[in-house]
Parts: sequence; structure tokens; C-alpha cells
Amino acid sequence: RRVLFRSNPDATAAAVNEAYAELQKAYQALAPSNGGTVKPPVIQEPAAIKKGDTVTYGKVIYKVNNANKKTVVASKLKNKNAASITIPATVKVNGVKCKVVQISGSAFKGAKKLQSVVIGKNVQAIGKNAFNGCTKLKKITFNGTKAPTIGKAAFKKTNENIRVKVSKKMNKKTRNQLKSKLTGTGGMSKKLKLS
Repeated sequence: RRVLFRSNPDATAAAVNEAYAELQKAYQALAPSNGGTVKPPVIQEPAAIKKGDTVTYGKVIYKVNNANKKTVVASKLKNKNAASITIPATVKVNGVKCKVVQISGSAFKGAKKLQSVVIGKNVQAIGKNAFNGCTKLKKITFNGTKAPTIGKAAFKKTNENIRVKVSKKMNKKTRNQLKSKLTGTGGMSKKLKLS
């Protein structure tokens, strides 16, 4: 008797265990005298995530907002004395890679010592009052190629000489849209210059 086992990346733990059980039966039929057995492997499923799960990465706390889509939001500062922060494109929550798609409303509000922020390429929205009152914030870098939605007063009361750097891949139309959002709804200084 011959048993053929092929690797299948979509196989469930139950299916793999069943296949090994069949293999064990075949092995015992071939060699009943030596008492040999083939034990099914211990299958470790990927760690599950659920809405509301949090993880700290760098100086920021992130929260899962959609477990099915594997997305998180930058929720708040871990250290309110941070002078600079970087919002990455992705973070891992319980071993699961998740995209950082949003900065929550009031996430960094009143962070008086914050001077520099890098915003990851997957961020699609910056919530209301996200950076309101960050009076020393004078440099922001956008790594994405699309202009995220900007909540009301997201950048109100930031440094009047604030500078915003954008990706070289962001086209002129999108740059103008971003500037309009930042100085309009976002409440950023009208002196803003994009580079």
C-alpha cells in the first residue's frame, strides 16, 4: 500500500491531521512487528486578531479597527514627551501584519514637545484635532502618493512656520489638494509650503 501526501497551503489543521492519521495506519500495516507509529504534527494556527486589540510600536499605540481587513489606526502617544514620531506603513499585532490606515481624532492633541512627524504611505485619513495644539510641530513628511482626508482642526495651533515634505511620486494635482486640505479644514498656517 502506498500513501501519497502533497503539500497544500490551503489545508486546514484538521485536514493535515487526518492525512497523518491515514499515514500512521499505512505505516502500521507495513510494519506491525516493530510497533512504530507516526504522530500527527502539532499545528500552530496564525494568531488571531480582533477589533480593539492594541500594540505599541515605537512611540505610538496602535489599535485594530478592522480585523478582517487587517487594518489599524494610530491611537495615541505612548510617551507624551516624544519630540518625533514615525507612523509606519504596517505594524504587527499578535504576529499578524496590519496596514496603518488612519490617525485617530485627538491622537496626538496637545503633544507640546512634538516637533517632527513622518506619516506612512497607507494612511488614508487623519482625524479631527489629531495634532491640534502641537505648538512645536514644524515638520511633517507624507510618504504616500494620495492626499488623505483631513479632519477639522487636525493641525490647528501647530507651528506657523511648519514645513510639509511629500513623496516625489505625488503628482502636482494631489500636492495642491493636500495643501488645500491642510490649510483649510486642517487649520494649518496659510504660510505653508510643500517641498
